[in-house]
Amino acid sequence: MPLYLAKIQDVLYVSLLRKAKIDLSQVLPHIPIEIKEDLTLEVKPVRVLDRNEKELRNKNIPMIKILWRSSKIEKEN
Repeated sequence: MPLYLAKIQDVLYVSLLRKAKIDLSQVLPHIPIEIKEDLTLEVKPVRVLDRNEKELRNKNIPMIKILWRSSKIEKEN
């Protein structure tokens, strides 16, 4: 652990864990992905879905939502 986290007690209380409630309507199907030997995945941008800016105290951060396409998958990021 880093020194700034040294005072945090690294204890997990199993008695406080709860069983996960899984909503099967929100589970995505498994899609096989082709990953290269160097653990990279080739994806290509298809189109820009949305643009906006997040305002912080002294700067604006442009945020862009892009539709990505891989060889077998199509997803939003």
